Amino acid sequence: MNKYSYSVASVEKVMRIIEILAADDQGLKISQISEKLDSHPSSVDRFLITLQNLGYTDKDASGRYHLTEKIFLLSNLMLVKHPFSHKYLDLMHTLAYKYNMTTHISVFFGFYNIIIHKETLVQNLDMNYAFFDPKRHHYCSAPGKLLLSTLSEPELKVYFEHAKLIKFNKTTLATEEEIRKELEKIKKVGFSTHNEEFLLGNFTISFPLWLDGKVKGAFSFMCPISEKAKIYNQKAINDIKTSLYQS
Repeated sequence: MNKYSYSVASVEKVMRIIEILAADDQGLKISQISEKLDSHPSSVDRFLITLQNLGYTDKDASGRYHLTEKIFLLSNLMLVKHPFSHKYLDLMHTLAYKYNMTTHISVFFGFYNIIIHKETLVQNLDMNYAFFDPKRHHYCSAPGKLLLSTLSEPELKVYFEHAKLIKFNKTTLATEEEIRKELEKIKKVGFSTHNEEFLLGNFTISFPLWLDGKVKGAFSFMCPISEKAKIYNQKAINDIKTSLYQS
């Protein structure tokens, strides 16, 4: 049986409740969760009581439900056990100090690029991501473009159907044709860059991380645009590739 052709409705609803609560920062009452879930309040109540008994949710004095820190525990356990943590975490610190740049490791999940480790050495970078959609704005970030370069044609078509291409700055590639050309270039050179396409004053270069024969994440360096030459040169690129792929 195809693993996607069968689901248990109760399990599906419990996971949706967790996702709904995770997306809200004020807490939600049963009636609100029921509406979002399109389920009867009595069944939602039973699910919430079970989650509360297991320690995953809590209810405040106003009757609003919140996720508890137990979710962090699960996340931390995954971080510790993730293959990228074992293989690249020490190297991330080493390369960050070698090039005096902020570095981070991210993993790809569907259309999401999720940062799992970060070494912040440069404090004056503009890190305002208030308008950045981590699922839609891949076309104007270095790890995001790397992610897009790994997608199949049907997946890429879905992305462009839903992505709102905004020309944030003069260097932003904001047409499908331009972005597709950039993705082909990334496949050839083996890395991607962000050259003030979203954040002014910021340069980022991202290298693919492989797992089970597929690109499953990115190893990225960030610096002020004025220091771009320190990392964006063939000697540094070759050094980083050697460190990543022979470690």
